[in-house]
Amino acid sequence: MTIMNDQARKQAEDLQRQDEEVARWLEEEEKHVALEILHKSMEVKRKEDEVKRKEEDARLKDEAAHVKEEEIQRKEALAMGGGAALPGGRGDLDVLQLLPPLV
Repeated sequence: MTIMNDQARKQAEDLQRQDEEVARWLEEEEKHVALEILHKSMEVKRKEDEVKRKEEDARLKDEAAHVKEEEIQRKEALAMGGGAALPGGRGDLDVLQLLPPLV
């Protein structure tokens, strides 16, 4: 009877050790999965930031092109004889009135 009890106790101890090993393995796997998720979310955030930066760059380039076009139109208007050629302009404008307002 003691032999059976000893065998049952050993089996129970082995099962307990296996359970503990599986629990440690699961904890490690959970950590790895959490790190992978963190890395992926950081990558997504970087890509979103990059897209936002490119959109802002495109907007600024468009705005700069618009300002440059306005500047060209002002210069052409001056070359044509004053402010009369400017959209909504009057012929009696002087050069200082053509400059953009100081901010």
